[in-house]
Amino acid sequence: MCIAVWTLSHPSYALVLAANRDEHLDRPTVPAQFHNFGEHNEGSETEIGHILSGVDTRAGGTWFGVNRSGDVGLLTNITETPRKWTSSRGHLVSRFLLHSHAKDGSEDPLHDFIDVATSNEERYAGFNLVLFSPTKSDNPEDRISYKATLLTNHGGGGDIVSKSLDGLTANSLPSQTLDKRGTINLGCVSNGAENLSEWPKVKKARQSLQEILDEPHLSEEDLTERLFQLLQWEPPVKPEKPRDTILVAPIHIPRIGSNGLYATRLSSIILITHSGDVLFIERDIFIPGDAVDVSSVPRAPSSSQRVFRFRI
Repeated sequence: MCIAVWTLSHPSYALVLAANRDEHLDRPTVPAQFHNFGEHNEGSETEIGHILSGVDTRAGGTWFGVNRSGDVGLLTNITETPRKWTSSRGHLVSRFLLHSHAKDGSEDPLHDFIDVATSNEERYAGFNLVLFSPTKSDNPEDRISYKATLLTNHGGGGDIVSKSLDGLTANSLPSQTLDKRGTINLGCVSNGAENLSEWPKVKKARQSLQEILDEPHLSEEDLTERLFQLLQWEPPVKPEKPRDTILVAPIHIPRIGSNGLYATRLSSIILITHSGDVLFIERDIFIPGDAVDVSSVPRAPSSSQRVFRFRI
């Protein structure tokens, strides 16, 4: 996944999140489904599973998912010179989703997970991991709200640190904007390291989400399509680098064991209402097919998607 943008301040939704996964097209992946991360980290194709996500079958784990308790995790890689590390970043998301759903009597599973993640000695390639954890009140009309936390190692092999994304000042994280009450209105993360200069795609994503939020009474259908449009943005002039465009059209990025074809593979939307109703849509963008070069990569039809609804 190369970009995700979200808000915790929508009047009708506790969480609105839109994300693109940019990846080599020949990397084996299981589409989004309910599962429990089985023995081989493959989806079990069962609606009684606790986790809703795609699965990276090469390394295991996932880049983005939600569990039936409403916890959401998303991962972006930090752009850096490739090296081999002892652990897979995708397992951080799967562990969080499994741990937070199980709870095991914990009063604060998010805090427990962060303690374990930041104290272990495993070493990962560079990553940004954003965790969304629901809190519940007794108010039946507004019983769900979310808190967000960033975990990052700032680059390959670094120590994992955490930062709450709630109540930050305007300068605490460049990719966040504050609303009139001083709380976070929207946030965005891509493949850059924290506290470095914003990428053009991040600026555009935040600007576009703010424009959507300026129309708070959009229907669910209109809101989801506007979010998918946001994820399709390309600059009028062909971008020099993936950081300059939200949608990454097929390009060639050499990689051992791969044909090198790279593009936006998936766009995903999560909407969670204050009453706990979840809508998850995963839409195919560019698909591998029999492509041998960037000009022959097929574009998926908009109908090529998976839609899930459940209640937390």
